[in-house]
Amino acid sequence: MADVKMSVLMVAEKPSIADTVASILSEGKAKKRKGLSNSCPVHEYDGTFLGFPATFKVTATTGHIFSLDFAKGYDDWNKHKPQELFSAPTMRTYDPRPNIPAHLANEAKGCQALVLWLDCDREGENICFEVMSQTLQHLDVQYALPGAYQNCVFRAQFSSLAPTDIVHAMGALGVPDENLSNSVEARQEIDLRIGVAFSRFQTSFFRQHFGKQLGKPMVTYGPCQTPTLWFCVHRHDQIQKFVPEPFWTMTATLTAPGSGEALKAPSTAGPDFSREGSAATLADVQALAAGGEQAVVMKKKVWRSALARPLPLNTVQLLKKASTELGIDPGTALHCAEQLYLKGIVSYPRTETNKYAENFDVPATVATVTRADGDWAGTAVDVNGQREGGVDAGDHPPITPVKFATQSQCGQNWPVYQLIVNHFLQTLAGDATFEETELVAAIGDKTFKLHCTKLLERGWTAVGDAYDIPEYEGPAVLRSLNEMDALPVVAVHNVEGATRPPGHLTEAELIELMEKHGIGTDASMASHCTNIVRRKFVELRGAREMVPTALGVALVHALQLIDSNMVLPSVRAGIEGSCDRVAKGTATKEEVLASSIKLFEERFEHYSKKTYFLPLMLAVALSNEAKGDAAAAAAAADENIAYAQSIWQDAVDQTAAVDLDSLLASKGKPLEDLVPAGGGGGGANADGDETDAWVARVQSILESLGYGPPAAPQGQAQQGEPGEGKSKKKKKNKGGGGGGGGNADSNDNNGGQPAWTVRGASQPHAGAGVAPGGGAGGFFDRVSNNAHPPAAPPAASGMPGGGVGQFVGGTYTAGAAPPGIGMGGGFFDRVAHAAPPQQQQQPPTQSAANDLGLVIGGPGQAASPFGAAPGAVGGGGGFFDSFGGGGGGGGGGGG
Repeated sequence: MADVKMSVLMVAEKPSIADTVASILSEGKAKKRKGLSNSCPVHEYDGTFLGFPATFKVTATTGHIFSLDFAKGYDDWNKHKPQELFSAPTMRTYDPRPNIPAHLANEAKGCQALVLWLDCDREGENICFEVMSQTLQHLDVQYALPGAYQNCVFRAQFSSLAPTDIVHAMGALGVPDENLSNSVEARQEIDLRIGVAFSRFQTSFFRQHFGKQLGKPMVTYGPCQTPTLWFCVHRHDQIQKFVPEPFWTMTATLTAPGSGEALKAPSTAGPDFSREGSAATLADVQALAAGGEQAVVMKKKVWRSALARPLPLNTVQLLKKASTELGIDPGTALHCAEQLYLKGIVSYPRTETNKYAENFDVPATVATVTRADGDWAGTAVDVNGQREGGVDAGDHPPITPVKFATQSQCGQNWPVYQLIVNHFLQTLAGDATFEETELVAAIGDKTFKLHCTKLLERGWTAVGDAYDIPEYEGPAVLRSLNEMDALPVVAVHNVEGATRPPGHLTEAELIELMEKHGIGTDASMASHCTNIVRRKFVELRGAREMVPTALGVALVHALQLIDSNMVLPSVRAGIEGSCDRVAKGTATKEEVLASSIKLFEERFEHYSKKTYFLPLMLAVALSNEAKGDAAAAAAAADENIAYAQSIWQDAVDQTAAVDLDSLLASKGKPLEDLVPAGGGGGGANADGDETDAWVARVQSILESLGYGPPAAPQGQAQQGEPGEGKSKKKKKNKGGGGGGGGNADSNDNNGGQPAWTVRGASQPHAGAGVAPGGGAGGFFDRVSNNAHPPAAPPAASGMPGGGVGQFVGGTYTAGAAPPGIGMGGGFFDRVAHAAPPQQQQQPPTQSAANDLGLVIGGPGQAASPFGAAPGAVGGGGGFFDSFGGGGGGGGGGGG
């Protein structure tokens, strides 16, 4: 190899990182060129590798190359049932726009080695193997390189883009960890199968049975999202159940000798929850004071206290501080930190470690950010003053500044940079110290407490003005008083108060609970918090409190009733625990996938039989939210509402009663140890009733709650939905509702009257309603073939969506309008088989007519296979069922 010049391909996770790595390792001599990807240029330079001359090519991905999805066709909700998704084939998909696979394959040609500069976390490790999947087969491996993975692959380990870290990483290359990558793939597949199966089922169920009454929201389930939401609802239910309890605290007003300052001294006995008892005690002390009794200082205690400086910054603390101090949501805060990292301004922002390494150059970093022309010039710190404690999680060092930066360099990320620098310097400043003085004074045998705090040293709280601490808290005169001093009593009275419920969880508190219970990772917690807000399960209010919406509360309550294993945080922690076993090599990816998916498939079977609890809980939540106390009054008068409210209260009680500390005992256990095999797992049951019967009962309850009647079953006349057609102006215009189909009489062959008039000023006429912008197709006689004209031509801007029979030479054609702009088809003669000339199709069979009721040919661009004219741009026509008797609704009009 002495005379061989190697070619080495190096791949980073972002183009900006590739640029930085190439610039540092080439000492600024790298030249940039284009590759097959417009997003990822290639930087080339000459150097040495493993002691041999080499040409380096440095390029990048744009994050994950692939995403996991179901095989083609499984996105069709009608074709594949949700339960099929637990075993459906999957595939890796990619965004073709950056052309990353071809780019990497092309750059790998002719190279003898591959060096991976992906982020040093589990996701980065998985991207390493994605890169290898596109490059290994194209490498020109002529000899085995010592210490390499598969003879030619190395892994760079780094935590910042500082030149010293990059150079050190290049000199200490390791190998990629397949176990870490497999743990990511296991979690991806578990989340995909569980999340999509449950989300698709409950959304379809909701829309099918309750869409007319409650709308058609997308009701998602996520193995991380839902336990995160549960924390918010758990606190919300505790607040709802809270009953304030009054109390009385006896307080004496005393006079300081000399200064005459009035001193408020509460009783050392604390609050008294007995009105009668507190009144009796007060009367005794007031009698003593009226007789001239003074308060005598029986005890004086002076001591020093400290507010310890913070530990080094990890991801969770960053997200909490950004929320409480900056008012920035976790997702935005992490994004800002990542942008600063990509610019080489701060270290890697995803870490669980909050302890500086022994080889971390504290003095150099302090000198960098406290230079004379910067905002932190002159900040006093102790470079050897790191606080005791902290944890080295073995992933990345704490988040610290890497270089000095200005506001213009940081842009909109400046507040997060300030937070990171302030925190770094605060960890090295002294503790804030105080002198505490406490007096205990007696009036007879009752004692009262007085307290004063004096600030001695601001310490770390002075850095960045973290806290505005006053010099004194409490009366300073207490410091000059001594034991046996007598204080005149001005008055003694009871201060009435009441216990208060806890507040809703703040973002910071939610992040803390997620970390404590193992929900998500330092890389994913922020996105879970953001998702429950974005999907309208939670609203962010006031001091960044996470207040669950009616939909969020209903989802958690329904899951709590059906199967608490699907919603409790311990179950998600179990998934993480199982994936950790893969990462550590104590279980295989295949073993964890098989056991986890089997458990949730069993839960799905149980859940699918009780999904009616979801719309029931949502209806009660919306009713309570809208009506308040009126809902309770209505419950007393309506048996259905009373029953629904009782189910709701069961869910509140069950959720609020869960002890968070007891859940921690399960943290770290694999999923199969937490979730029992088989269906079930708690909550109400169907009492043996069939699901259809329960659906009907819930629909009745919803109607009692004021949500109107349910949708009519198939085969009955229904109001048409608004059509949505495409116009030539690229703007969608919605026409009026399609006309309601009449009831067709297959005996006398005359179209019946519509079941009701529809919106848009439709008029009843022989089998066809007429609505502006969306008239229903007229029926024609299946024996005499005479079309029934509408009552009046549709008056609308835009053509009607459901076309009426079209006159041609004084007679109607076979019941269908031509496919003009916005025109839907009418009906055709299923005896004579005279389909519209634009679409010659055979009519439906008798069995199909019976089964479907033939409400076919939906709004907007629909072209039915059973004889509706295509309606080139606009609604397809409905059909009537001469067997089942129900006229189908005409398609809505396209504007």
